[in-house]
Amino acid sequence: MHDFKAFGIQDEVYAIQFSSGVVKVGRTQDYGRRIYEHTKAAKARGQFVTGEWHMFVDDSHHAELQLMGFATALGGVALPRKAEFYNGVDFDALVKLATDQYGDFDSWMHEQDVLIAQGMNAWFAIPDA
Repeated sequence: MHDFKAFGIQDEVYAIQFSSGVVKVGRTQDYGRRIYEHTKAAKARGQFVTGEWHMFVDDSHHAELQLMGFATALGGVALPRKAEFYNGVDFDALVKLATDQYGDFDSWMHEQDVLIAQGMNAWFAIPDA
């Protein structure tokens, strides 16, 4: 497990699709806890999570607003009193826009693993004699 705070990154934005078709966008400092909470709440309503995307960002407030804009641009209609929940959004299209803007978690993790490995290789390298 990585300590992402070591990279100076604490915030994430995310999009979750529920079996009802509703898509939730949001921001958090603990994605694992948030997905657990949303999954638990969905289960209580007889639903389940059918898709999820998340990524680390520098400015989660701006990124969340941008995700809300993407959802609206894709035809999503915000639910009354729940501005971060949308009906009618093509989740795959939303994830594509978000990934184009912010990248994807698996690629980011791979990049961090490569940087860590390069740093470790440099640290353990034996200088030429």
